[in-house]
Amino acid sequence: MLTYRERRERRAARLREWAEGRKNKANAAFQRADAAVEGIPFGQPILVGHHSEGRHRRAIEKSDNAMRAGIDSEQMASRHNEKADNIEAAADRAIYSDDPDAIEQLEARIQGLEAERQHMKDINKAIKAFEKRSGIANSNLTAANLEECGCTTKDVGRFWPELYGWRFPSYALSNLSGNIGRQRKRLESLRRQETAVMNIRNLDDQAKRDLVVRQVLGKGETYAVDLPEICEDGEVKRPGASWGYFDSHQRAENWMNKYR
Repeated sequence: MLTYRERRERRAARLREWAEGRKNKANAAFQRADAAVEGIPFGQPILVGHHSEGRHRRAIEKSDNAMRAGIDSEQMASRHNEKADNIEAAADRAIYSDDPDAIEQLEARIQGLEAERQHMKDINKAIKAFEKRSGIANSNLTAANLEECGCTTKDVGRFWPELYGWRFPSYALSNLSGNIGRQRKRLESLRRQETAVMNIRNLDDQAKRDLVVRQVLGKGETYAVDLPEICEDGEVKRPGASWGYFDSHQRAENWMNKYR
């Protein structure tokens, strides 16, 4: 079964192929446009009433239609390439849940975000200490003062002095903390799923076939993959161990079938 990254890469490759096909169609259409008026001197007006008038008008119309078709194909090729570029750019910076090293990548990302947050806090603390020590108001700080506080050119470019002064605004720290929280929750979810995969792979074939998807009561639209205990009459006695939690029934089914 293909991973999500592999499916996205295939999608980008198909878009590249479509773009190349559209580019070839555009070139062929432009050649037809040139060929339609090849026998007519450049700038030659239509001779109204002359026996060549009809042929001249038809040649111009044929050339115009071919040129428009070429432009349409060229624009479509550009759109296909743009979509492929976006997919590849997203794949370069994204961490997909089914990447083999997704957990390691998320851990590294969280570590980087936490380091960035600590750096922002340290800069704000250093600027505040400098203001208190020097008696210089925040609005009067110079580039040399900021450099003394440890600010880099990149840091200064992220300040908004007109509204928040020469410091990292509080909303920037709040947004970063929120992002770290989301990444931690995702990491926890991936770790649970990794444990679930290890557990489900240790089941025997019959147990894997007995897996079912149930909705978790009291958890809204949350579904679990369970190995239920079956009574002699065939009814489910109670849910056994849960192997994974998902936000839709279909995702739970797909995950379960993948490891059966």
